[in-house]
Amino acid sequence: MDDEYIKLLDHAMGQLPPDATSHERFVMVEALAFTEGNKTLIRNFKQLAEKAARDPKHMLKYIVNEVGTAGSYDEQAGRATLTGVFTKKAILDAIDKYVKDFVLCKTCGRPDTQIDKEGRQSVLVCQACGSTRAVQKL
Repeated sequence: MDDEYIKLLDHAMGQLPPDATSHERFVMVEALAFTEGNKTLIRNFKQLAEKAARDPKHMLKYIVNEVGTAGSYDEQAGRATLTGVFTKKAILDAIDKYVKDFVLCKTCGRPDTQIDKEGRQSVLVCQACGSTRAVQKL
């Protein structure tokens, strides 16, 4: 009986995606934010969005709502511009909150997620464990 169980368990583990069993921690790229006059620029915004596997415009919309300002994304330069002067900590906190709300799976903690639409509701679907949960609309 034990040998049969081990065979079934090995078979089930073989069916999982390769990254589903790794336990490395997701580490976000640090934002290169600086002020220029009365604007705050995030020089590596495209790289941040790529690391989170999200649309830069979606990510920027969340960040500007979080810090309470207006902003724009320059696709050519890959940077975001926020109206107003903000500390690097405020920017990093907003990015961390975005990652928790829209990137990491609440069930398994993996970043292997995507945002899908189910009717009018946006849902976060985890590719690693299969869980889904509703996310707020921006």
